[in-house]
Amino acid sequence: MHKEKHDKGREKPSSFELGNPVILLALISIAGLILSWKLLGMAGFRTVLFWLLLYVAPAYLILTKLGLETYEAFVIAAFGTAGTIPTMVFFLNFLVPSLTYSAIIIFLLEAAAVAYVYIKSTDRKPIGKTNSEGAEQ
Repeated sequence: MHKEKHDKGREKPSSFELGNPVILLALISIAGLILSWKLLGMAGFRTVLFWLLLYVAPAYLILTKLGLETYEAFVIAAFGTAGTIPTMVFFLNFLVPSLTYSAIIIFLLEAAAVAYVYIKSTDRKPIGKTNSEGAEQ
């Protein structure tokens, strides 16, 4: 298969090889979903699935757009959202007297943050990177 040179001199795997980080993370996520279904039943499967889709995926998209590597972005998104998102929902629940509405509002804010980051970086370069002169682009 065709391999391209990555920024740091390493070869970038093509999109369908197992060495591709995105495919490997997808397989790990599927294995985690199957494990949660076997151990916790359908409730555990739905919990992990919606946690991955509603919280980890938007945080992962933001972090990869900010210039982090694939594995770094996934680990930070997974562990970061495990603590911060429930905390934000809990404290928003003091203002909005419904836990369901609080969770929906936090998800919409996170989706808006993803949209903002992707719209802000229309040139497809990572946000926050500096050029050779040290000035932020």
